[in-house]
Amino acid sequence: MTASLPEEREKVEEILRNLRLSRVEARRGEDNVQVARYVQKTSIECVEVQLNPLLNRIRSELLEAIREYVNRLNSLGLGGDLGVPPRMKQLIDLRAKPEYSTNLSARSALFSLIRLTIMLGLVETQTLESFIQFVEKLQSKIKGVGLKDLLQNEHLKTAYGIAKGTLELGVEHPKLEELVKILKNLPTGEKAIVLTSYRASVQEIYRRLASEGLKARILVGKRSCEGLSQKEQVAVLEDMRKGVFDILVATQVGEEGLDIPECRLVVFYDNVPSAVRFGQRRGRTGRRSPGRVVAFLVKGTRDEGYYWLARRKLKEAKLLIEDFKLNKEVKNLDDYLKHREGPTIYVDVRESRSILTSLEKMGADLKVKQLDIGDFVLSEDVVVERKTVEDYV
Repeated sequence: MTASLPEEREKVEEILRNLRLSRVEARRGEDNVQVARYVQKTSIECVEVQLNPLLNRIRSELLEAIREYVNRLNSLGLGGDLGVPPRMKQLIDLRAKPEYSTNLSARSALFSLIRLTIMLGLVETQTLESFIQFVEKLQSKIKGVGLKDLLQNEHLKTAYGIAKGTLELGVEHPKLEELVKILKNLPTGEKAIVLTSYRASVQEIYRRLASEGLKARILVGKRSCEGLSQKEQVAVLEDMRKGVFDILVATQVGEEGLDIPECRLVVFYDNVPSAVRFGQRRGRTGRRSPGRVVAFLVKGTRDEGYYWLARRKLKEAKLLIEDFKLNKEVKNLDDYLKHREGPTIYVDVRESRSILTSLEKMGADLKVKQLDIGDFVLSEDVVVERKTVEDYV
């Protein structure tokens, strides 16, 4: 069972093939009485954010740097159909091509493009502090493919200088201002979770919320010696449950797998181009009572594109489920067992009649014979040997 089936047909088919499934059942809350009572209505609200002039200037400088490296790849005949800015998937696909393993200039340009694309995403959708930390981490490295050339790029140096000056003026990403406004309007004791893709953003968001007097904590996964262990993660969630704090700022570790206390509000600080992750994020609210999702969109950036892409994929996933469903008149598992052709099971002649009767009631086709090995042969792969206490004694 899953609440978030992949939106790609190939991935669904792979799951069915690996689990040897020939049948899919689907239930949606809005049109199924079995599910409706467990699903609360969740509203989704988009908050559009405009980059201020300083951030737009940084963005423009990064786009110019990206353009230079795209042109460099094009001059080598290896740029393909890269746009400005390119999509990360395009760059990753190029990295796998054999031409890039032998051409040092092409590898250098490609790795620089990957780094610049990450930087652009940080400036557009995260925080200035996360962009500065990323650049300074590159500056601290002794070596790396294309690294020296990239750090000497005039456009990148200008973007970094403007970012440092902007922070000194006390100006950060406008998303932070909007986030503070929304969270300050939370009713007393009401809980919220803020989800973002980057650890650096989690830290900056937390610092800003704490400076505004909001009771917040951080939830990040364990990575080498950094982050929170599983025990520490559970402790954070227990404190939230007890009311020690109201606002959880989390990376992807907060999207699934953990028992997050009931939250009335979930904020998508950034957006992801995945229907599965969109559904998991949305599922953090609206469990026991109606929930609310607020998604920040920076106009004209990947933030906006990712949001609408995920919404479109959600619709496609629903249509995909309909394609896979078989025997739509079957409403529950009991009916399914009655309709389907039962398995053939070979049973040893010494087995008790009560077991045979139970198997027949479940729809099995029994073949009783003397077995050399085991008590039940279920398939060419599986044999069952039934033991009693007396056997062991």
